[in-house]
Parts: sequence; C-alpha cells; structure tokens
Amino acid sequence: MTKNALLTCALVLLLGGMSYRVVVIARRGTSPRAHAPGAAPGEWCDEHGVAEADCFVCSPALVQARGACAEHGVPAAMCTRCRPDLAAVFRSVGDWCREHALPESQCTPCRPARAPPAPERSLTVVHDPTGADRSARPPSAACLTHTLRVRLKTPAVAREVGLEVVAAERRPFREVLTCNARVAWDADRFAHVAARAPGVIVSVAADLGRRVAPGDVLLTLDSAAVGEAETAVVEAAALAALWAKNHAREVDLAGRGVGTLRAVVDAETRQTEAHVALVRARQRLLNLGVEAGRLEALEAGARPGSLLTVKAPFAGEVVERHAVVGEVVQAGEALLVVADASRMWALIDVPEEEHPRVRPGQAVVVTVEAPRGLAVAGKLDWVSPAVDPRTRTVTARAVLDNQDGRLRAHLFGKARVTLHQEDDVVLVPREAVQWEGCCNVVFVRQSDTVYEPRKVTLGCATPGAYEVLDGLEAGEPIVTTGSFLLKTEILKGSIGAGCCEGEE
Repeated sequence: MTKNALLTCALVLLLGGMSYRVVVIARRGTSPRAHAPGAAPGEWCDEHGVAEADCFVCSPALVQARGACAEHGVPAAMCTRCRPDLAAVFRSVGDWCREHALPESQCTPCRPARAPPAPERSLTVVHDPTGADRSARPPSAACLTHTLRVRLKTPAVAREVGLEVVAAERRPFREVLTCNARVAWDADRFAHVAARAPGVIVSVAADLGRRVAPGDVLLTLDSAAVGEAETAVVEAAALAALWAKNHAREVDLAGRGVGTLRAVVDAETRQTEAHVALVRARQRLLNLGVEAGRLEALEAGARPGSLLTVKAPFAGEVVERHAVVGEVVQAGEALLVVADASRMWALIDVPEEEHPRVRPGQAVVVTVEAPRGLAVAGKLDWVSPAVDPRTRTVTARAVLDNQDGRLRAHLFGKARVTLHQEDDVVLVPREAVQWEGCCNVVFVRQSDTVYEPRKVTLGCATPGAYEVLDGLEAGEPIVTTGSFLLKTEILKGSIGAGCCEGEE
C-alpha cells in the first residue's frame, strides 16, 4: 500500500433513539498539522485538523453526547455553521461543497430535495419488503456513506458474485391502491314510493321495468282520510265565505249608525277563525299528497272525493313492486321502488392503515366480478370520517357513469384508486434500494471494479419499483441483484480484497 493509501474507519453513530450506521473512508494526512495555539501535545487531531475534544470522527460518541443543533437540523457535534472550525474535518474526508461552504452531505442548496419532505409527501407510506417503513425517510445529513467506494479486485469478481446492473429509467409512474368494492344505488336517485294516507289500492299504472318521468302516476288509492280532508276543505271554505259576508254587513250597518262596534268586532273575529280553519284544512289535504289544483276545484264548488294518486318523484325505472290491486295499505308503506340507474355508486373498503392517502378527487377504476372484464372509471367524492369497528376499514365512495346500464346494484368487485401519478419520474427496481442503517442507498457503477453508494430520497412505490425524488439521474447504471452484498461490504470490510484499497 502506498504512502497515500486510503485508511478505512468504521464508525457507528447513535442519534437519539435511532441507530445510524456510518462507514467513513478518511484519508491519512501526508504531514502533521500545526497544533492550535496553546494546545498541549496530544490535544490536537493532526489527521482531521481539529481539537481532539471536537473530532467526531475519532470520537463518535460526541455526536450522541452533544445532541442535535435545533437551528440547523444536524448533529451539534457536526454543525459547521455554528462551529466553522469543524469544516476541516469534513474537508479531510472529502465531504465538502466549495460553492456553498457546507458539507456536501448537508448542502441542501445544491440538492433542495434533500430538505425535509413537504407535509403532503409525508403522508406517503411505502411498505418496505422487509416489513419496516424506512423507505419514506429522507437521507440523514450526518451520514457519510456517499463518501465510500466499493472497489473490487478484478472485474471477474462482479461476475462471480452475480452482480447485475441496469440503467435507472425515466418514465410515467402511477401508484395504485386495490381495495374491495361493491356497487350500490345512487341514494339521490333511489326512492321507496309510498302513500301518505292509508287506503285501498284501486289501480297500479306502473309495473316492473317501466320507465317513468317525474310526475307520472304510479298507482291510485281510495282513502277515507283523503275523503275526510276534502270534505273539511269544502266546509271550511263555505264558513269562511259566510263569515266574510257577515263581517261586511256589520261594517255597513255600523257605518250607517244602525249597527254597533261590538257586532263589527265579533264578526271580524269569526271571519278570522273561519279563515284559519280553511288554511288548516288546506294544509292537511296537501300533506296527504293531494295537488294544489284539487284544492282550487274544491273551493270552487267541486264535490269532495276520496281518491289519492301516487306519482313518480323523478325520472327512472320501477325496480321493485309490492302493490296489489285491492290490498289495504298503511301510510308510509313502501309500494314501489323507483331508481335511476344511469349513475351508480361504488362503495370502497379502504384498509385502516391506508386511509390517510385516500382523498376525494382521486381517480378510481372499478372492475366487477361479473360480467368479467367490465371496468368503469370514476372519481372519489367522499371518504368516511369513521372506521368500521367490525372490518377496520374506511368507506370511500366513487360516482360511476352507467348510461349503458351494464352495472347492477350489489355487484362485488375491485376498486383501483390512483394515489399518486407523475408523467415523468426516475424509477429504480426495488431490489436496487438498500437500507444501510440510516439512509436508503443504491449502488452506482463507476467502472468495472468501482461502485459508489448513493444516498437517495424515495417517493412512492409500485410492487416492483421505487420513485426516486433525489440523488440519482436517469440512465445511471445501478446494481440490482447483488446490491445487498455490496451493502454488507461497506459496513464490515472488503469484497474480493479491496473495498477501500487502491492507488490514488
């Protein structure tokens, strides 16, 4: 090994309650640095250019002991903005951004996406194949993994250990959540039609399957309650007319000095009472479902009757019939069901742990079990604020167009909710991403024998790939099969006689 050979120092940094493993490759200085003024021999770290008491490379326990810098979001023992003299340590290990005078591992101006993710991104929960939710974490600013290089002894070693390399791709990306779903009637277009008064059915005008328009007569009842109400309207109208005439007569007499004021007031009182009784009789008849035109006819002298017609509330189809001619029915009893099937609902059972990512406005495709292959697109318009205590799911609702009538209520199927969609993102295979203790890394091939561990910020995921938000460019060659082996080497030593050996 030459005079300028690399010296490997493996440091384990414990930050807070989380274990961060950092493997640092440092260069041994070719000449000792001058001691600080007043520093006794042994108090200055010649290798890293800082006082021994502040050298976090030689004394990794300093990182945990001094905690975090609340102002800058990095370990206090590694904050060059509070302690400019610590810059020498980062320069000594090749971790320095000259443009912004910051450690490269902490330089968010160069790579803004390394900054803490926005709140909306923090809702993205990606499940790592190992079962740990680590892929949503941004890279640690204190991690120096990116300064390492895995150097193989010969190109043949890569073939012997089975390393496979592919290029990172840039292509459209969509993350989909698949849930159980069931088709239901649109509650705004579904009605149990009932009579408002008890009676006997005398005719049914709408049978099963009939298309109806708003106001179409569905059936007719003979109701004693309607007969009494119509009679009451006729009586109240006659009394009101009588007392109106009496009041006018008393006013005329009083005006000629023949009548008394008391008689006028009494007549006016009776007129008011008659008017109130008429209003009450009218309202009762309207409440039974009789139209206003019938009221006008009764007050104009028509004979009272007892027939009550039940009409369609909106356009649709009769999908259920419980009415039979001659049957005695009660008020509120469902006689027919009218539904408009041109628009349906899909009720989607979202797993409890996934509901934070499901929001109104997201696109959804519902595929039903029968007929096979039938898929209908729609959008979510509501997500329940409650979790079902039995199934531990959250109900979401999508509105589906059903103009062709192929959807049927109560069908079961699957709903694919689009949680995240981008037209152009960098994607890498899942097996290319490794968790090395504090960061997600991919290994980029620099040559046939040199591989660089690259810290990456991950976004969403598909079953086979991760979206990379920062740390990697499209087209860069990355290791897929065998990346785990490279990870173990940056943590423990060398592979094929040379993780860190090599000439400068």
